Amino acid sequence: MNMKTLKMTFSLLITLSFCNTVHSQSCIDSSLINPNMICLEIYEPVCGCDQVTYSNDCEATYYFGVTSYTPGECNTSGIEQTENNEKLCVYPSPSNDGIFSINYMGLVSRVEMVDVFGRILKVPYNAAKSEIDASTLNAGKYFLKIESKKQLFVQQVFIIK
Repeated sequence: MNMKTLKMTFSLLITLSFCNTVHSQSCIDSSLINPNMICLEIYEPVCGCDQVTYSNDCEATYYFGVTSYTPGECNTSGIEQTENNEKLCVYPSPSNDGIFSINYMGLVSRVEMVDVFGRILKVPYNAAKSEIDASTLNAGKYFLKIESKKQLFVQQVFIIK
C-alpha cells in the first residue's frame, strides 16, 4: 500500500467517523437517558429527530435520548402509522427468563430489541410462535420496537433473573 492510498484511507475514515459523531450528537444524547425515570404510558406521539415515532415526549427524551421532536407521528420508511385501534400486547413483563410473547392480530414485519442506550440488540424472533428470545441478555429494562404493515409499536419490557 503506497503512502497516497494510506492517506486517502485514513482521511476517509476520519470523515466517516466525524459525520457519524456529528449526526448522533445532534439527534441522540445518551446523557439524557435515565433508566430510573418513570414516564406515564400515555399515547401522545412525537416524531423524533431520528424519524422514529415515540409514544410521548418523556419516553423519547429519557428512554432514548432524543434531543428534539415534533408533535404527532412520523411518516417514514413506508410505514403508514395511523390511529386505527390496533392492539398489541407483549407479555410477560417482567420476564424471569427473557422470553416474551407478542399478541397481535396483524402481521408483524420486524422486531428489534433496544437497550436503554438506544443500541439495537440481536435477539431471535420466532414468527411462528410470536416469541422473542432475549434469554441471553442481562436483567434490566429494554424496549421492543415492533413493526406491522400499518403501525410502529414501542413497548417497554423488563427482564429479571
